[in-house]
Amino acid sequence: MALSLRSFWLVVLFSAAPPAFACACCTHEGQRNVATAAGSGVFRPGIAPRQLLTLILQGGGDSCTSANDFSHWTLVMRGAKANYTLFGELVTTK
Repeated sequence: MALSLRSFWLVVLFSAAPPAFACACCTHEGQRNVATAAGSGVFRPGIAPRQLLTLILQGGGDSCTSANDFSHWTLVMRGAKANYTLFGELVTTK
């Protein structure tokens, strides 16, 4: 079972106001990658020609895009056959 982004056709870097619980000096930044979706296994029934899959990497920092700057991920599927959101925390491996 797999879910993948075929080829990115839109990559957006964004910066937003910090959440209420964060310090005022923190910035909330991220990267949004949009692509057509491909899937197998349990994801296969939700795949259609114009299904879009968006991977959002979230974190804080100074517009840096190294892997260490991101702490959370969100995967958003939108289209005629499926609409759902998956999310989680990124972990460091050794």
